[in-house]
Amino acid sequence: MDIAADSSNAASPSGGPPPSGCQYENFGRASVVTLKPELNDVKWDAIESIGNNVEKHLENHDPDKVVFDLTPLSYVGSAMVALVARWWKKVNANGGECSVAVADDNVLEVLKLAKLDTHWDIVPSREAAYKKLGITGAGSGGPSRRASRDDADGNPLWPLIVAGVGAVLVLLAGANRMIVDGSFSVTNILLIVGGLVMAIGGALGLKKCWGGNKTASLILMLLGILMAAIGGLLLLTPNRAGAAIDDAGEAIEGELDEAEQQLQIEADQDAADEAAELEAEQRAAAAVPNPYANGQTGGGTVPAAERRADRLNDAAVVGDEATGDAVINEIPPQN
Repeated sequence: MDIAADSSNAASPSGGPPPSGCQYENFGRASVVTLKPELNDVKWDAIESIGNNVEKHLENHDPDKVVFDLTPLSYVGSAMVALVARWWKKVNANGGECSVAVADDNVLEVLKLAKLDTHWDIVPSREAAYKKLGITGAGSGGPSRRASRDDADGNPLWPLIVAGVGAVLVLLAGANRMIVDGSFSVTNILLIVGGLVMAIGGALGLKKCWGGNKTASLILMLLGILMAAIGGLLLLTPNRAGAAIDDAGEAIEGELDEAEQQLQIEADQDAADEAAELEAEQRAAAAVPNPYANGQTGGGTVPAAERRADRLNDAAVVGDEATGDAVINEIPPQN
């Protein structure tokens, strides 16, 4: 893979394509950065852009071992030395190992004058750098360790698959509770196991993968830790949430039952009161004698004229004209 600067910063004076002054190669967990002679002709701002590109590749790939190959160079300027120093520092900060291959005496002399030979592991060839770093099966073109299968070897998918299995267990935990309405204990166990599997897969991905796979591993690891923590908290307080919900439901149901019973008692009491009142009225009416019953009042007979007057008065009170007329038209009885 050739790495060139952005065309806006590294265009050649003739306006042609930007120069390619650096090559970056991945071989599994090892990387090789080769500096080319044309890098000496690149302007400073273009060198800075190339340095940023290489640093980005180093950050994404996160190799364990890096070879900086300066063997194609017969001259090295201060800008190129600064680039290598910058990359070296980046790899060391990430816990990687580096080796610098230098074949030309002039280049080696420049590095010695800068006292970099006391800090850098400088070897005379690329093959010597492979040997120094313990990269086995190496030839002149690079490590033979499945170099053509960089993604399969250096950026594996199996940690993501492991984390994916954990994610499936977490989903099963949710389905067990929300769809199947299963017990809290089964849900909690699935959450804990699934979260731990996700976290382990993500952690392995952080160590083994790079680039997008590494980012995905980080996300899965954090999610796994969160799910396991939630499951653990629920397991430490078994059924507390469910019991609280059940208790609240039972309390509400009990209050509703009590209110319904109270309403029924009040309705029964009202009905009983009305019946008692009606019965009392009936008894009171039965207890009062009718002075006009059978034409008797006191111990004697009520005169016919008085009876007619009372009937006429009653008809007037109720507005019964027909009765009143009938009373008036009655022929008085003969005494």
